[in-house]
Amino acid sequence: VIGPPEYRAPRGSVTSSSRVVMHIDVDCFYCQIEMLDDPSLAGRPLAVTQNNSGGFVAVSYEAKTRGVRKGDGVGAGGRANIEHLRRIGAKSEAEARAACPDLIVRPMRMTRYREAGEKILSVISSTLADVCVAVEKASCDDFYVEVDPAAALRRFCSTSTAASLLEAAAPTTVRVKLASREGPSGTP
Repeated sequence: VIGPPEYRAPRGSVTSSSRVVMHIDVDCFYCQIEMLDDPSLAGRPLAVTQNNSGGFVAVSYEAKTRGVRKGDGVGAGGRANIEHLRRIGAKSEAEARAACPDLIVRPMRMTRYREAGEKILSVISSTLADVCVAVEKASCDDFYVEVDPAAALRRFCSTSTAASLLEAAAPTTVRVKLASREGPSGTP
């Protein structure tokens, strides 16, 4: 968490009842980093897979439109034993490739994703320094940002780049996570 953990709002300022926590989650993060590092991947169906045969952890919009989903690509054991994968009817990698013959599958590069996540954290912290109370990094691409609501609404929502990343805003991290369950495209 960035910012003073013992933060107490000045009298007449932010109170616990007016607390605003924003959830910032970079959509298709692993795929976007792969495209950033290899621009030839842009506009092509792409999946990033776990190193342990755990299936696809991210798929590009182009792959999604052809029926490939996060969770597909897992081995038979995972599909048989993991309830969520059974429930969604996860495909094997071969089935995903049959549905999308030009699918490109790349392995995870956690060191690179962590580096990119730190850069995003730095951008969030510096960009929101004047309105930010605290930033919690939940994963490489997932951040909870507590802001002074009055200052944030005046400044933050007027910037098109930052506003395009904003998934939801609510008084608590639990509420903001529930509010942002559906991504910007309307899909989880």
